[in-house]
Amino acid sequence: MVFIEFIGLLKMNKKSFSFNLVYYVLGLSLFLISCHGNSVNNETPISGSIIIAVDETYKPILENELMVFSDIYPNAHVKILYMPYASLFQALKQDSIRLIFSGYDLDSNQLNEIEKEIHFPLKKTKLGFDAVAFITHPSNTNLTLTQTDIIDLLTGKKKDWKDINKERTGKLNIVFDNKNSSTTKYLLDSILINQTLDTNCFAVNTNEEVIHYVSKNPNSIGVIGVSWISNINDSAVQYFRNEIIPVRIKLDENSKAVAPYQAYIAEGSYAYGRSLIAYIKEAGPGLGHGFVNFVGGEKGQRIILKSGIVPSTMPIRNLRIRNKIKKY
Repeated sequence: MVFIEFIGLLKMNKKSFSFNLVYYVLGLSLFLISCHGNSVNNETPISGSIIIAVDETYKPILENELMVFSDIYPNAHVKILYMPYASLFQALKQDSIRLIFSGYDLDSNQLNEIEKEIHFPLKKTKLGFDAVAFITHPSNTNLTLTQTDIIDLLTGKKKDWKDINKERTGKLNIVFDNKNSSTTKYLLDSILINQTLDTNCFAVNTNEEVIHYVSKNPNSIGVIGVSWISNINDSAVQYFRNEIIPVRIKLDENSKAVAPYQAYIAEGSYAYGRSLIAYIKEAGPGLGHGFVNFVGGEKGQRIILKSGIVPSTMPIRNLRIRNKIKKY
């Protein structure tokens, strides 16, 4: 088609030829720009600018990932918007957002809606595994619950501390981060399943607020993303861990009670594990692909490993340390 149009230009008189040639070249340039947007604005997988949306639950991890990525690639400018899970899908529908990090898969209707508009498939990448953690005041030492206990507490069948801990009495409160968060979605979809939260359960705004509330209220149990208390090398996490303790959970009455630690999440003996997922909305190899490839690569996976959750591509070992060496 382009060749035929150019031959037509050659048959015109000089004046018409000059005008139409300028018009033709301008149109061709705009066509090429639309086809090769990333090359025109000089964006590559390691340079350019991008805005991404991240589930607030994963803020501690993504802050560390971005810090190292930006240090290695100074020409890459990544701005992160942290938001509740329920806002991620709406964010991804915006032209300015090409990448989200979520604790849940998009459903088929959401995928179809976006892919119908952009005319190419979203790329999904699983980057790690974390967990929903239950926390309590340090005075509730070694608190152990079963999955049945958790359901009974959330639905109001058990409302007093004496129902789960003979050493404490009083009304028990359950506090979580945000009614639109991935934590709340997990409680409703993966734990309660067609049951409703009781009035003893209420939301604040963020994971940090949950931790601060529980640290000041001994009769409470909080629900947060485990990455907020899993990285023992992070000064903020160290502070949080001094304020609260994790609740140990049994898969059933005959199982060992375990806290939401990395090895137990990896082997599946902690009950409430979930995945960290990235969705990329780029037709070509832009900065969104570059950042996700970094998080899923060796350096990024080591950051996830050090953060205390489970990387998707590295094995986790549970070490047993003995005080004495066994003699044979």
